[in-house]
Amino acid sequence: MNLEVRVININEGRNDAIIKNSDVLYGYVRFIGKIRENQKAGLDLKSAITTATRDCIKEGILVDFLKIHSSEVINMLTTEWNYEQAQKVWKEEAREEGREEGFEQGIEQGIEQGIEQGIEQGVDISAEIVRELLKKVPIEEIAARYQVSVERVKQLQSVLKQISA
Repeated sequence: MNLEVRVININEGRNDAIIKNSDVLYGYVRFIGKIRENQKAGLDLKSAITTATRDCIKEGILVDFLKIHSSEVINMLTTEWNYEQAQKVWKEEAREEGREEGFEQGIEQGIEQGIEQGIEQGVDISAEIVRELLKKVPIEEIAARYQVSVERVKQLQSVLKQISA
């Protein structure tokens, strides 16, 4: 496979014919140009971006977008992307996903153990009743729904409390 890509320089003063065909592209070029001008004037990057944002809004450039997203634009343009920091974030996200999966598996295993212990203690139960109890459905409603006595549901609730203790 062979891919050819045509790159077009859209900096101010370059390829004006293309830039003038799109208001958004023109606004972007002006915005970036203002940032560069502000930096040449001695402003640090964040101040240059903040000033360019304010100036563009005053001049009617990208007004709707900048009014809504100016803080995001400033943060994005001033934050230096760091591969090592990104890796740390990815690893932490993966750990969090693992914790969540482990928690869900633990709940499932706890339900199974609760059912087994309930059966051993003579409580006639099903996984559905356990799920209802975990959702905090009223005991009377569970008993009526599954046609078991309130006492049996209370026994199961007691077993579940012992497991979770």
